[in-house]
Amino acid sequence: MSVTLRLADEVDITRGELIASAADAPAPTQDVDGLVCWLSDRALRPGSKVLLKHTTRTVQGIVKEIKGRLDLDTLAPVEAEALTLNDIGRVSIRLASPIVAEDYSASRRTGAFLLIDPQMGSTLAAGMIRSRPGSDPLSADEFEAATLNWSI
Repeated sequence: MSVTLRLADEVDITRGELIASAADAPAPTQDVDGLVCWLSDRALRPGSKVLLKHTTRTVQGIVKEIKGRLDLDTLAPVEAEALTLNDIGRVSIRLASPIVAEDYSASRRTGAFLLIDPQMGSTLAAGMIRSRPGSDPLSADEFEAATLNWSI
């Protein structure tokens, strides 16, 4: 089924764009902290290049940090330099272009993502956004380029 929206302003929107009230719209970000379930035989390490599929968009990313993993025997968080098959861990990813994301607890649709192998196209991990770090905020120009505001 198709949906047609008529907007008050002429705005070029395409599949994957998020339409939200200006008062409630989440800000775009290029930094994502996530909790992931690692599904690959190949280990995930800082510096690994991945594709992040979020809603209908796929963007390039690089793993900045592995913040730890869950010890499945004790269910306690432990330090980790890498994630291996079936590990559940917390990672920080820097994206090549901004996404509009929310914490998974606020929205399952905008808080979930997949990590994909850029060469093979296989799914590496399923993840949930747990926070959006603000250490490297977007510049005003980057924010404007990633944000569309209009009246309906």
